[in-house]
Amino acid sequence: MTRSPLRDITQPVTSDVAGWGDNDEVPELTPLVPTERASLAWWQKADAGVTNAAGACSNWADQSGRGVILTQGTGANRPLISTINGNISLLGDGVNDVLRDSSSALDLSAGYTYAAVITPTIVTGTNANAFRGRLVDNTNQFSLVRNTTGLTAFQEGGAAADLNLVCAGVMAVDTTIYAIVRVAPGGPSDMITSNGGSATGTGPATLTNAITDLMAFANVTTLLWTGHIHEILLFEEVFSDELRDRLELYLEDRWVVS
Repeated sequence: MTRSPLRDITQPVTSDVAGWGDNDEVPELTPLVPTERASLAWWQKADAGVTNAAGACSNWADQSGRGVILTQGTGANRPLISTINGNISLLGDGVNDVLRDSSSALDLSAGYTYAAVITPTIVTGTNANAFRGRLVDNTNQFSLVRNTTGLTAFQEGGAAADLNLVCAGVMAVDTTIYAIVRVAPGGPSDMITSNGGSATGTGPATLTNAITDLMAFANVTTLLWTGHIHEILLFEEVFSDELRDRLELYLEDRWVVS
């Protein structure tokens, strides 16, 4: 599974597939509306569900209907409400900012599709977690990571990271990108990013049915993300190529991606 090139969505989509004449126009894909999928299980976006506490976010309510609320009770540890590149965001300082919900209930056992839109303000140094989900005892977890060389990485599994996807596109300071990941239990899994490159691998044979601890901006209290977070989406299903392309269109329509 590889990433199709970025499209000019104002132009018609054409195809030579059987059943359509050479270069006949085929029905154009429409951007995905996240709530059209019953599998939508986690949806954070910086322009909704944010409780403003003196210019910072104390609570960030999930928009999927599952009831996740990422919270931070300590004022000094709250990400700022911000904008960059024309995109509203929450901005983490990479020192102590973290939002967390330890009472969630995600079932990833049948596989999942994950997407995030982020803008780093630092692209080197220690690994940084933009988002992380885990069992409290760390036996299973997933995380979107900026690694030590500025690459976008996604890890699934226990401490040994049973699946480690790394894309070749290097993050740039103040550059907004998105990543879309599909993880299938014991099957083909992949990641694409808007700043170039794709990565493929094989998902762990068994995925957890009980992710109970969700975090933004950190791996609990370490590996903190320095930069902006705009949106996260998680679906409890492995998207087809068409659904993945429609999700990509949604992200391209919604955010100013560099």
